[in-house]
Formats: sequence, structure tokens, C-alpha cells
Amino acid sequence: MPRPPRIDAPGALFHVMARGNDGRKTFLDAQDYQAFFRALSEQKQKTPFLIYAFCLMPNHFHLLMETKRFSLSVIMQRLLTRYVKRFNFRHQRVGHLFQGRYKAILCQKDSYLQELVRYIHLNPVRARMVKEVSAWKWSSHREYLGKVKGELTDNRFPLSLFHKDIGSSRRHYARFVNEGLEMRHQEEFYPSPSTPCLGEESFVDDYRERVGAENNDCDRDQVDPIGAACSRKGEGAVGAAAFANASARGRCGEARVCFKRREDGASTFADRRVSSLLAIGHLKDRGAQCVTKVFGTAVIESLHLS
Repeated sequence: MPRPPRIDAPGALFHVMARGNDGRKTFLDAQDYQAFFRALSEQKQKTPFLIYAFCLMPNHFHLLMETKRFSLSVIMQRLLTRYVKRFNFRHQRVGHLFQGRYKAILCQKDSYLQELVRYIHLNPVRARMVKEVSAWKWSSHREYLGKVKGELTDNRFPLSLFHKDIGSSRRHYARFVNEGLEMRHQEEFYPSPSTPCLGEESFVDDYRERVGAENNDCDRDQVDPIGAACSRKGEGAVGAAAFANASARGRCGEARVCFKRREDGASTFADRRVSSLLAIGHLKDRGAQCVTKVFGTAVIESLHLS
């Protein structure tokens, strides 16, 4: 069964997880944990996003992230590639480190943010790695308590939900976490892969509607590929067939073209929406400028057509 399209937009909150192949360790020592933090920090600078909580375990990790300008798929692909290359080089190994694709659950921010922060930070206690949450160095819990100074976690907003005063909010947060020490695995935080969405019924219904719309667009694009959308004479059909083929080789996604006629009579893409990285590469080859991946969408400017 094919996985559903991933819904992404500015402000989307995701609980992201990835496990090692066959349950093997992905962090062998302190240097590996630190290398992942460096990769995460570097990626955050290159493709800005918010990190509300994280927890690295020996054979998997949890990230609670909010996307901004860049899609989650772009962020995670670059992050994992960066870390795996360093891991493999250091440990003189080759091949995949993580098992399949990372898992990402779209979460309703106002209803689940606090609960997810606590749940993620309690992972080492549930796994019986430590008895006290603060004893695990490889999570953002101690940053929330103010015990360590870090620039990786964006905890100001989550803490503000406990109290407007930072000192009081930390105390309320600590009490909130301690109240959950006996909390075991929460099945509700792991919805079905067919509907990777956590929230109230209206939130999940909205997700299903968006997925349905994405699937319909995907079906239309396979029947009527990109070339048909831009092959009308006078609107610049340069490379339309090759562009359509490039997109077909990538993942099917939105494929919509809006043309903008410049004052000098040349045609440009005012908006180009397509999820295929191959198609984006093809446009770059044709001289496109300012090609960026935004929310799973290719935003293309200054592609002159003749």
C-alpha cells in the first residue's frame, strides 16, 4: 500500500522518528550523539525550522519540529544524509544506517504540544535507561529546566504555556513531567500509517480532506502530465516534453503552471508547483534562477521562455 502524501505547510508541527536498521544502534558513543547535534544545528541554520523537543536514544531518535519555509522532507533528507556520512566515515562502514524512511506524524499544536514534549523527554525513563529524566544527557529536558544552556531548542513558547514568568514556567514544567513518570507507551501518539495525524476529530478530518485533494492532483498529473499544461503556443513550451518526463521519473505530486507575461513580451513562470526533485533539476539545467523547495513546492523565478 503506497504511503499517503505528506501534508506540509508553514507552522506544521511534526513528531519525527527514525530507527536503526534491524534495531541496531545509531549512536555508539558520546561523539555520535554530539555529531548528530552538530548536524541538526547546521541544518537548522541552512533550512530554518523550530525544534520544540528532542531525545536521542541508542537506536532511534525523536524530534518535535515545526516547519517554516522549507518542507520537512527537504530538512530530514539533508539532516540524515549529513549525519550518516559522518557516522559511516568515523566507524568505517558503508550502507544504510536508519531503517526505511523516517516516520513523521502531523500534530495539532494547541492540543498536543505540551503532552508531546513530556512524552518525548520521558523516553529514557520508559526504556529504563535512567530513573530520573534529568540523568539522560541526550534530550532537551535539561534545557527546559535551565540546567544547561543551549541554542538548539526553541523552548520559549512551550514554556510560556505553563506560565508567563520563565522561572515559574520551569517549575510548572518540571512538575508536569514528574506527574508523568509512570506513563507508559501511549498508543494514541502513534496513529495508523494510513493517517499519520494526531489531533482532535476536526483536525484529522481536515487532514483527510487535504490528502484526498493531493491524491486527486496526483491522479490528474499522471493522466495529463506537465507538458500538457504548458504546451499551448505563445506561452513558452521550451522543454515541455523533457520537463514532463523528468517529473514523471520523480514522485508524482502537484504540477501546476501559471505564466506571467513580462512587459518586454517574454514569458516567465510566475508560479510552478511540482514535488519532483528531478524536475527541479531539469529546470535548473534550462537556466532557471532562484529555484527553491518551499513546503514541498518548487518556487521558480526568472525562467525565460522563447
